[in-house]
This record gives sequence, structure tokens and C-alpha cells, in this order.
Amino acid sequence: MHLAFINSLLGGDFSALDIAITSLATYVNERTRHSASIIDLTFHRRHWKKTLREGIEKNQPDIIAISCNTMYMQYVKTIMQEVKAQYKLPVILGGHHASIYPEETFEIDGCEVLCVGDGEAPLAEYLDRRSEGKDASGINGIWTKDNGTVIKNREGWFERDIDNLPIPDWDLWVDLDKYLYHLGMLYMIGSRGCPYRCTYCDAHGIAKAVEGKYFRMRDPVKYAQEIAYQWRKYKDRNLRLAQLFDPVFTMKEDWIEAFCDEYRAQGIEKEFRYSVFSRLDHLSENKIRMLAESGCAILRVGVEAGDPFIRNEIYKKKVSDERIREMFKLAHSFG
Repeated sequence: MHLAFINSLLGGDFSALDIAITSLATYVNERTRHSASIIDLTFHRRHWKKTLREGIEKNQPDIIAISCNTMYMQYVKTIMQEVKAQYKLPVILGGHHASIYPEETFEIDGCEVLCVGDGEAPLAEYLDRRSEGKDASGINGIWTKDNGTVIKNREGWFERDIDNLPIPDWDLWVDLDKYLYHLGMLYMIGSRGCPYRCTYCDAHGIAKAVEGKYFRMRDPVKYAQEIAYQWRKYKDRNLRLAQLFDPVFTMKEDWIEAFCDEYRAQGIEKEFRYSVFSRLDHLSENKIRMLAESGCAILRVGVEAGDPFIRNEIYKKKVSDERIREMFKLAHSFG
């Protein structure tokens, strides 16, 4: 069976390629007997229906999949209406919004299948079952509607061994060169989930929605090797920065040390700089030094609010003004 993921941005805004659907499509192509493609509407919003039609005619999908972000649900619904009216294809919805609000998402007109939690294993099993004419009973995280019969497998799924997942294939994006021209960077990630439960973030919602260990980290050596692989593959297409999308990259000092050592061993620390997200309460002089010496160009931290009451009592960051000043000064001292 062929599964086509639709990137549903119709508002004209873009900040990065979607690493989630890239990873899922890569997994389907490399680890199952099925195939997957990505139909990207981002640069075609004025004539998105034409782009959608061309993508469907080219790929001939059996199923459509859309990842749901709360900010873009209006676009998801619009695209689903078009898919239902013109192509009569079943639609799978997944992603953060679908995992946190499964009942609401499942009721959207045109949604026949819902995936809660990580999608690799559930999608693979669902595609196998569907190709064999079997129902989805017992597939963790898969909900289905079929001629009035509703199946809700509530537990959901978190992929346990994320080191075993294939490297995302960015060539699945037809407009990859446009993204690299405008942004010059790709998202890369060495973990899934987050151990923190900041009140403004969706991490606590995902962690509650799905059973199992939410925060998982990859082998830092393999992570650095993947970044080097992507750099060598795309450097001639204007790839200039690796945006490491891990929300708490700097949590474990020995993990950082192993990553930085391997990054330098790959010999790319001067040519291919990277950016990381951190928490101010994680940082230390030694961590900042290791990052700086291995090619980290941008250290992104979430202050969230200038008022300490809002930051610490409402947002639960637990970071003092003094800590913020100290870590910013230290980071600046390393350039």
C-alpha cells in the first residue's frame, strides 16, 4: 500500500521542514513492505488544490496521512474536505493535537483513522492489516471507523529504541531546495519527548495521553554521525546549519561530552555549525565550553517571562533572575 503524507501549511508561513512526517515516511519506505511520499503544499497555497491533485495523481496513494498541529487545524480540516470530496481516500490523522485531543480529532468529518503517540510501529501494523483486509483491533494507538464500526485502541505507543530508527530522508520533499535556499538549515533530533512539565507546553499532555516512557535519548555518538552524514549529503545545496531540535540537549554532561567528541572527530565543527535548545538550570561553564569548542553557534534558552512570579510560579520554570544573568554572561564569554 502507498501512504501519502500531506504537509498542510496553507498560510504562507514556514520555518522548517516537518521532521515528524519525514521520519514516518522514511520508516514506511525502509522498514515495511509498503511505500510513502510527501505532498507539500507550503509553497503552493494560491493553487494548493492543483498541487494536491498532481501529488495524488503522481503517487497514487491508497491512504492519506496528515500530522495535526493545533495552530494549523483549520488547514487540516480544509484539506480533508477536499480529499473526501474529490478523491474518496481514507485519511489518517496523527501528531501532537491528535494525541492530546483524540476524541475531538476523531470526530472531524473525514477522519477514518487516528494515531495516538509515536506512529512508526502502529502505522506499519495498520498498513499490513489493511492490505490483508483485517481490522485494527489491538493495534496500540490506532482508532478506526469502518461502516459504523468504531475501534479505539487507547494505549498509544512510544517507540522504545529510537536509535534503531532510520535516518530521515529529506529527499522526500520535492521543494527541498527552496527550503534550503531560504533557511539554510535542517532539523535534526537525538531524543523524543521531554522530562519536564512546563505549564505552557504540550509535553505534559502527550505524556499523560500515552502510556510508557515519554523521554528517550539516542546514543550521542550515532547522533553526531547522523549530522555529519546529512551535512555531507546536502552541503552543496546550501545546508549551512544543523538545528538540533532536542528540547533539553544540555541535560546530561557525559552525553554532551560524547556528542561533542564525536562531532569534532567527524571534522565538521568549523564547516557545519549547529544550534541547540537548553534550559538555564542545566548549563555550566564546562558544558558551554564543550559546545563552543565543537561547533555550537547558537545556544537557545527559554526565559519565557521577565517577571519571576510568572516565570516560576505560573510557568514552573524555577529559574532565578540571577541565574539568567550568570548563564547569559558565561555564554557570551565563549562567543
